[in-house]
Amino acid sequence: MRNSRYGLGRLLPGSIIGIAVGLLTSTSIQAAPVAVKFAPPKIELGKICEARRPDAQIIASWQDWDGKVLPKGRSTEESFRELVRLQYIDASSFYDKILAGLKLQKAADPYYDDARYLVDLIQLHMRAGKFQEIRDKQLVEQLEKVSGTSPKAQNYLADLHLQGFHPDSDPQKAIELKIQAAYDGEPNAMLYLAQRTAGGEEIAGWDVAPDIAVTLAFGAILGKLNSSICERTVRLAREYANGDVVQQDHELSDAWYRFGADLGDDFSAWKSAEYHLTSEYLTKNNDYLVKYLKQASDGDILSAQLEYARALEIGALVDENRQEALAIYRKIVKKNPRLGYLRIVQLLDADRKTSPKAAKAFKQALVNLSEQDEAPGWVFAKLGQVELEEKGKWLGTPMAKTYFEKGASKGDAESQYQLGKLLMHDNDDPSNYEKAIDLFNETISADGKVASLSALSRAHSCFSRRQNDTKIARFWQRAERGAGNSSLRVTPESLRLASVGESNRNWEIQSRTQNTALFGRTKALQNFATLMLDKLAIAEDETKRQELLQQISFWQDFSKQYDGGEASFVTGLYNAARTPEGKARYLEELQALADQKDDNAMLRVANIYLADEAGSVDKVKAAEDLILKSEGKISEDLLQALLNARMAHGMETVAFTNKHLDNLTKRASAQSLLILASIQSDEERQRDLFNKSVVQMGCDFDTSFKMVEFLRKTYGHTDIFNHWLNVADRLHTQDWQSVKLGDIYAEQETQEARAKAFNLYMEAARAKNNVAAIRLLDWVADPKSEFYDTALAVDLFNQAIETARPSLSFGIANRVKRAPEPIRVAVLENNSLENLYRSSAEARNPVAMRELAKILRSGEPNDSRLKEASSWLQLAAEKDDVEAMAILAQNYAFGIGVNPSAELAQKWLRAAAEAGDKTSATLLALSENQTEAQ
Repeated sequence: MRNSRYGLGRLLPGSIIGIAVGLLTSTSIQAAPVAVKFAPPKIELGKICEARRPDAQIIASWQDWDGKVLPKGRSTEESFRELVRLQYIDASSFYDKILAGLKLQKAADPYYDDARYLVDLIQLHMRAGKFQEIRDKQLVEQLEKVSGTSPKAQNYLADLHLQGFHPDSDPQKAIELKIQAAYDGEPNAMLYLAQRTAGGEEIAGWDVAPDIAVTLAFGAILGKLNSSICERTVRLAREYANGDVVQQDHELSDAWYRFGADLGDDFSAWKSAEYHLTSEYLTKNNDYLVKYLKQASDGDILSAQLEYARALEIGALVDENRQEALAIYRKIVKKNPRLGYLRIVQLLDADRKTSPKAAKAFKQALVNLSEQDEAPGWVFAKLGQVELEEKGKWLGTPMAKTYFEKGASKGDAESQYQLGKLLMHDNDDPSNYEKAIDLFNETISADGKVASLSALSRAHSCFSRRQNDTKIARFWQRAERGAGNSSLRVTPESLRLASVGESNRNWEIQSRTQNTALFGRTKALQNFATLMLDKLAIAEDETKRQELLQQISFWQDFSKQYDGGEASFVTGLYNAARTPEGKARYLEELQALADQKDDNAMLRVANIYLADEAGSVDKVKAAEDLILKSEGKISEDLLQALLNARMAHGMETVAFTNKHLDNLTKRASAQSLLILASIQSDEERQRDLFNKSVVQMGCDFDTSFKMVEFLRKTYGHTDIFNHWLNVADRLHTQDWQSVKLGDIYAEQETQEARAKAFNLYMEAARAKNNVAAIRLLDWVADPKSEFYDTALAVDLFNQAIETARPSLSFGIANRVKRAPEPIRVAVLENNSLENLYRSSAEARNPVAMRELAKILRSGEPNDSRLKEASSWLQLAAEKDDVEAMAILAQNYAFGIGVNPSAELAQKWLRAAAEAGDKTSATLLALSENQTEAQ
């Protein structure tokens, strides 16, 4: 048996043995890894490691090599290392070149002996799958003959025995070879034996303690401080990370990676950075993380580039520098175009709204990404949307459709959805409607796309002429509500009530408003801001106030991640502010956002100017400028407010809208387009704007009814008018909507239309809508009407009187007076005309005041009623009611309910005459003649 100290003097080279520190602890647990702390030397050597070339570069260098002379520009050692890497990259494809390279290496390097050559040759054949050639050429047998001079060859032969690749595999022979190689300093052999003996196993001929064996092996692996040392430090780091041979120690593994990184190895830098990125196995050190992540990124380690660029992009760990991040992504494009363009797209997507340069680069990156093999479908969806954003919905549609078709063919749900929306309004082919329906259904069944629920509801409600689509539309409306995709309609008053109330309805408003705000919907963010500020206004203590202020601050930051989100949130705060100081503060915030070219903020500020400061021509012009410069969607209310303000200041409308028509049309909502269409005198342009409004519309009652009104005023009762009237009828859900629809049907002359109007009015009347009841009374109380019905008329009168608002009482009273006697008598059995006129008179209706005065004067009135009658006549006369003036003049002349006064009688008689009352004029003339005669 060999002496255990044999050869140990040459196991650790002199340049390392005094530096590498081994803190040794043995273990006797069966199969346990050895406890050895083999730390890196504490020295500074500078960047001595050579950068390893990427696989792609190595392949390119050797791809066209002729196999005759080793490539120029690299040392023999470098060429040899690359030949070894080629074996791992693709031994089969590069077999001939690697074989030729090994032969040239053997001829050129005197230290590359037969043993090393045969080891590499066998490994090449194995990796290339040429096992038969190994046997045919007896390569293992050849290696056995020369292995005595090479510890590496001995260890390799031992492995062949153990793995069954040796023609005469013998495990005992393998152990003998391992022992021989280990005593001769072969590190892998020492590690193998250390593992076998770590748990107490005895191996005849080997008596080196496991901890000493591992220390010696690691020292041998570390070797000389030369340019290839970093490949070996990586091996040591991995051993401590894996924990197979030595006890797992991630801190020590990281120390070896950092040691290699400091010697210039970018791969080691990445591995250390990766440790600190995840902080799963050790305590994160941000200084190490930033240092080594940047080094690895600069060294073109792809994973490091991605992480470091992302950190620069968002300002995490390092100062935000999006341009530097973009430069890194462009470097990635050179070696991985698909990934590089993908990251460029993601980076520029946020910047393109405020930077034309970024918008151009964003689109080009999308185009480049779309040209890659197997480009993802969503890229085409993005390209289509960019086309529509750049050129507008109308000019951009043809090219956008092409992009959406490509994305849809790849199964991309967004592309299918967008294509469906375009096909819905493409009238060139009648089958496009059904194609659109199929696309929406596909996105729901395959991808669960919630937006398609709205699209299907819209399609079946507004664009189908099939009778059964009403039921189908209602099905999709219910599905949309069930998915939480339908909007909650609330008013500022309902939000204010919700902030203080404890009812289920108020809790529902609070909950749904917050839930929809979480999805970044601008209207929901605005409503939620209003709700929170309303809560703040009634907070009972300072603790609650501070809590709400923190919530408001959080949600304002949260809203910034969505386009237009912060502007919407601050608008909600502005609307809810109850003091001039509060409104001024939030307006300043909106103005600051507008100055930063936030499109939503620009429109919000314009809206505030037009709502609160329309009396100032400067503010109107400022609002106009903001609207025209913004890229945001222009709502109906905003456009109408602008046009009204311009007219109020004497500015023309038609020339203004014609001048800016392309700009306004590009961004107008469906109802705004109808406003623009109503201004146009050119029929073709008017039709075009209407058709664009149809494409834009969200398929709700308000929009469809506005379409009806536009068509009625512009073209009359055409087929398309009837279509949209039917759509509005399908979409109506409220009693007031029934009345509006009834009014449209009522003005048509056909019996069918009048019957439809009657049914709609009845529907609203059953919901206690008094306007509907009054509409019906004009029919059911008229003996000449086909709807004449005395019993129904009495019921409607009683309902109308019972619930009438003061503003309606006068009309009801007049109808009672005009009603046929049977109806009038039945109604007045339980009701009083005096009460109806009094209600309206108290609501400041001058005619009701006069009629009430007449009733008070009728019969045999007492002095109190006469006095009250004169008081009402006085009020009516002061409100320019001519008949009241004439009666009041008589009262003063004869002292009815007032003190007699010739002067006041003359005053009111003259006022009535000057207002056009002929009787008063005659009496005034007689009076003046008598005066002259006297």
